[in-house]
Amino acid sequence: MPGTIQECPGYLAVDCGSQSSARELSQLYRDFAVACVEKQVSRVLLKAKHGTLEAHFALRDALTMMLLAGIPSGFRIGFVADCPPTAQTLEALRDELRRLGVAAALFDAEEPALAWLTPPAAERRLPG
Repeated sequence: MPGTIQECPGYLAVDCGSQSSARELSQLYRDFAVACVEKQVSRVLLKAKHGTLEAHFALRDALTMMLLAGIPSGFRIGFVADCPPTAQTLEALRDELRRLGVAAALFDAEEPALAWLTPPAAERRLPG
């Protein structure tokens, strides 16, 4: 299954799919970055449950482009990964984003990621 980008109420969902090649993921991540910049998306759920470590490197480039173009105040991105190599890649990316002042978190399931993306202001925390 190829990756998809879907506008949901309150956030943009990016699903990398289960059979995406490195080339397909690169294109998906470029499309994701363009959509975020053009529509000034402030909440993103990115599901990267499968794929090789190298296949997800294009995400760093896409996020760099978004940061250079300008992201909305309060931008938040929740990564979901249940595969250890992908989780390690996203964990490093999450840490880089946090150092740049971007709210980013890594989860092993979609439900807690969605709860973190849109909680009441008093409950917002960054998981480890």
